[in-house]
Amino acid sequence: MTNSISGLLMENFGPMNWVITSLHWGLNVAKNFSLGKMMKKIVIIAIFLFLLLPPTSITTWAKEGTNLDNLDVGAADASLSERRKQILKINDEELKETNRLSKQLRHNDPNLLLRIAELFLEKARLMQEEENEQYLKINPSARVKVDKKKLHENSMHFFKEAQKTGEYILKKHPNFDKRGEVYYILAFNAKEFGDMPSSKKFFQLAAKHAPPNSGVSNRANLALAEMLISEEKYQDALQIYQRELRDEKDKWWTKDAYNYAWACYRVNRHDQSIELFRKIYDLSKKGQHVDMSSATLNVLALVYADAGRIEEGFRFYESQNHGMFKYLLRMSRQLQEKGEHTKAERILEAGIKIAKTPQDEKSFLIPYLDISGKYDNFEKHLMTALKLKKMQEAQGDSFFDSDEKQKIVSSIQKMSSVLQKQLVDRTYEEVGDIKEQKGKMVSVYLDLLAYFQNKDSEEISLVKGENYYLLGKYWAALEAYVQCSGPALKKGPDNKFLKLCSDGILSVLDNKKFDINAFVDGDTLNNDPAKRSLLLTAYQRYLLYLKHKSNPALELKIYQRLFSLYYKEGKIKECEEILNRVRSAHPKEIKIQESMAGLILDFFKKNKDQQNLERFARRIESGEVLVAAEYRKKVSEYLLAMKFKSVEESSIKGDKNSAINGYIDIFEDKQSSSMAKRNAAYNITLLYYEIGNMDKTYWWGEKAISMMESSEIVQFEPTWILITTEMFHLGFQLYSANLAEKLLDKLCIGGSTKTKIFYKNGIVMLLAENKLEEAIKLFQLGRTQQKCKIPEESIREMAIEINKSYLLTSSSGARYESFERFLRIIDNGQYLPTLLKSYGVLRNAYIRAGRHELANDIANNKILKYYQNAKKSKVNLDLDDLEEVADIRCDDLAKFAAELRKLELRFPEADYNRLLQQKLQMISELTKRAMVVFEVGSGIGSVRAYIEIIRAYDELATEIETFNPGDRAPEYVKNFKEAMISLAAPLRQKASEYRQEATSIIKKNSILSINNGYFLLPDQFKRSVIPQYFGFDTIDAVILMDRKGGE
Repeated sequence: MTNSISGLLMENFGPMNWVITSLHWGLNVAKNFSLGKMMKKIVIIAIFLFLLLPPTSITTWAKEGTNLDNLDVGAADASLSERRKQILKINDEELKETNRLSKQLRHNDPNLLLRIAELFLEKARLMQEEENEQYLKINPSARVKVDKKKLHENSMHFFKEAQKTGEYILKKHPNFDKRGEVYYILAFNAKEFGDMPSSKKFFQLAAKHAPPNSGVSNRANLALAEMLISEEKYQDALQIYQRELRDEKDKWWTKDAYNYAWACYRVNRHDQSIELFRKIYDLSKKGQHVDMSSATLNVLALVYADAGRIEEGFRFYESQNHGMFKYLLRMSRQLQEKGEHTKAERILEAGIKIAKTPQDEKSFLIPYLDISGKYDNFEKHLMTALKLKKMQEAQGDSFFDSDEKQKIVSSIQKMSSVLQKQLVDRTYEEVGDIKEQKGKMVSVYLDLLAYFQNKDSEEISLVKGENYYLLGKYWAALEAYVQCSGPALKKGPDNKFLKLCSDGILSVLDNKKFDINAFVDGDTLNNDPAKRSLLLTAYQRYLLYLKHKSNPALELKIYQRLFSLYYKEGKIKECEEILNRVRSAHPKEIKIQESMAGLILDFFKKNKDQQNLERFARRIESGEVLVAAEYRKKVSEYLLAMKFKSVEESSIKGDKNSAINGYIDIFEDKQSSSMAKRNAAYNITLLYYEIGNMDKTYWWGEKAISMMESSEIVQFEPTWILITTEMFHLGFQLYSANLAEKLLDKLCIGGSTKTKIFYKNGIVMLLAENKLEEAIKLFQLGRTQQKCKIPEESIREMAIEINKSYLLTSSSGARYESFERFLRIIDNGQYLPTLLKSYGVLRNAYIRAGRHELANDIANNKILKYYQNAKKSKVNLDLDDLEEVADIRCDDLAKFAAELRKLELRFPEADYNRLLQQKLQMISELTKRAMVVFEVGSGIGSVRAYIEIIRAYDELATEIETFNPGDRAPEYVKNFKEAMISLAAPLRQKASEYRQEATSIIKKNSILSINNGYFLLPDQFKRSVIPQYFGFDTIDAVILMDRKGGE
């Protein structure tokens, strides 16, 4: 199809003239045929599109029975670029018109069908271009989430339509003279789908059925040749290229020739390959062909290298003004792979000289470093490595990537190892200057390794140490061994470098040419702080190493030297640490420890460091530091004197914290007497109280009380009262209670008159902490211990307090059992406020538990009995207690009302009269019992009693009014009903009077009851909603404020 009219016009007139010429040519065609106006327009459009849109590849279609009448010709996508929109618009118009013409001919014209396939294919290609552009606009990180199948959904649709059309042509018109073009389209379409076997098959068919030497035949064969190259069938491909690659003026000649040149290279026809590549390069640069210059440069260096025409290749790339470095590197790499290192080195040296940027220079220096090390050219290699280091220092740490750094490090390690082996093997033992030079080079290499690895590893430091040691540079060797030991120690005793580094340290320290004593005792070390610090570190590191070994004599020697160095440096803390180690590791070396201890004490005295002097003296006194017994005794006497003096000074100055610490020292001092300890504990308690630390006050107060005599407690009784009272007010109730209880024990023995204060305070504070059991124990102590002399009034007062606390705490089974035991303790037959309330709570608990016998026993033998006795004695009871009495009475009233309800009226008439008389008597008895409840004086109980009698009167009236005498004469029934209504009226009236009476009492006395709604709500609301107060069975359901002010 390359020889089409459109192609000729493009070549001769250029793009713009081609379009104009195409239009003129189309109009002339239309004029020369007898066509209508509409048909002329269609022909012009068709010809224009035929010229504008040369046929392109199209995919496979194999389905039979395709209905071409229903082909989807589609419309231009709104998202396409304006140019594509215009082209697609023209494409759609021609496609519709061509399809219409084909329908009229019942799709029997293969030329029209071929044009339809071409139009479908062009539309698919245009849409695919747009889809690809849209895809490239997406952020690269988001592209992975794109569904490419969905992305190319529209274009693939038209590829498939083209495929269908092409296969339809081949099926319906197997002898079509343009079958080659159809196969060519199907071949490229198959290639589009990635179906390479089908594509190859169609290209072969296209070449077979196209006219010989035609454009279709030529392009199909060239496409086949390209496929053969991908299959590495180079000889077969060459045969096609030699036959088909003819027209150098063809724009695509450079692309096809590139494949031809590559095939020549792969069959070792290097000269022909170079000649072709050079020609391709020259034509690409002229701009009339597809530009293959970049691809040519990429591969030509390889061809030159394999052809042995290196100088020619070098001159060729040198003649280019840009992009030569990567090709030179490629040539150098090829030469190295072939073992021609000298030539490769020469190319790299040339590249280094002509490099224009640091990036270009390093790309040559790194492979040059590798080549220079292949023949042990140490000087050249080291100079290159140093140059690379200088480049990184100038450009920054990120100048070399990880792979480049690894190459540099590997090369340096290799050369360093070779040099070290030469030094160890004494290769240059007789030649001192060379040995010195080699040793220096090793040191430089090791520094380079540390630099490029960005760390001072144990291995590098160890090798440096050994290198310096061999050269007799002992201070440098010691420094390297110390550097090695640091990271080695962190990795644990099993680290292989730890022993090697530590042995290195010792080998330096024990070397006769490295006299430690001269440096310690003489002036050399004192004048060099850096060496002094290094020596200290060396001792420290070696001692850390010795922790895992067993060499006591050597260890003690190191300790003494290290102590001496620390002492001269004024590092007394470190001296003490050495002394501790000596004591731990060498406890029998008393003289050495005493000598060290004496020096430390002298240091503190000279520097007037009283605090540390006392601290260290205490260590001696306690035996922590081993000294002679006589010396220790003197130190103890000195300390005791200092303690009393210090405490007195602190007290005078008002420094309570210092005074506290002084008293604590006296208290803890084994030499202090028991009296001194008691006084110290008491004074510490007072001091902590004064500074407001109640935790410490309590802790020391307990100690002081336990140690003090009863007479002493009595003597300081006012102070203890002040302390316990203040604790209570500050919220430390439990502390206050415990101290009060302990003080009470001592005061009872001492016969104090203030026992009731501690007795009451202790109980109240325990109750505040909800410690009921502890409070009862203290309560019992006051009742049973006559020597405590607690007044009965105080005992009675505390009984009431404990009882109230029980009423405000949990209602668990365990607590009720405890409650019952306590009530037995305080119930001596005499009334106590809230006692009946307590029995009522216990009674209700038994009722809920189903223990009715116990509940009844409490009701009759406790609550009602106390109530009767109180009435006789004219004792006024608490309202809470009266409510418990009323509650029992109301329960009895409710039971009697229930019996009344159970008694139902019935006929015959005699039974009815008897039962009615009985119910009237019972309601009268119910009223009397209600009056008994009213007499108790409980408002809540009275409201409940009113409800019971009102309901009884109303229910009986209703029962009488609604009673049906059964199957009787109408006259009898009528008379009976009238009589019963008149009988029920007084009952209704009585119920109404009681209701008014109850309402008046509630309002007048402000009674709060859960049943108030029964009286206070209007009648119309009573049946729908009765607001109630939902009480709580236990105090757990209510939020109350406790004695501490907490929830």
